[in-house]
Amino acid sequence: GFLHYASQAKLLEELSSTRNLLIDPGFFTVDFLVSTGLREISGKSGSHPTGMSAYLKAVAKGISEDLKINYDNISHIDEGIRKGQFRLYGQNVDLTKYHQTAVSEIMPAVDAISNKVGDGRSIDQIILVGGGANIFLDPIKKLLPKHNIHCDENSVVANVLGFQKIGEAWFAKLNREVA
Repeated sequence: GFLHYASQAKLLEELSSTRNLLIDPGFFTVDFLVSTGLREISGKSGSHPTGMSAYLKAVAKGISEDLKINYDNISHIDEGIRKGQFRLYGQNVDLTKYHQTAVSEIMPAVDAISNKVGDGRSIDQIILVGGGANIFLDPIKKLLPKHNIHCDENSVVANVLGFQKIGEAWFAKLNREVA
């Protein structure tokens, strides 16, 4: 995700010498890495087992309570959040009304990041990637209000695109060595 964002934003050279916090909210975990360029800074990175699934389950619980049903299709909710429209029984359901309650479910992951980076005074760049980046953006802004936080517009596929860049570079290097 970091490599994709850096190359897309044409910041690869700049980010190679700055202290960066990369946050990747995935489905089951939130992973975070503090690095100088591509070198991890020991003791500042981690993972927390509270990913987007916790947020989506809280939204499902709210829907269940409001509609007096047992609703647990979190894939459908995830799709509704991404598309900006969610329907049940042929009716639009406003998912934003469940957002604040659901955000409280992901705060332990935000707290875990806070425990490692504090107020972030030694961090130069913060980059959010991964499927849950847009949901985590506001809590991270509240945690680190003095920073400009970069959220990859292709956050859902940023990791895959980053691995693609690594593979292409590796393949190009192999071809140069063979030639």
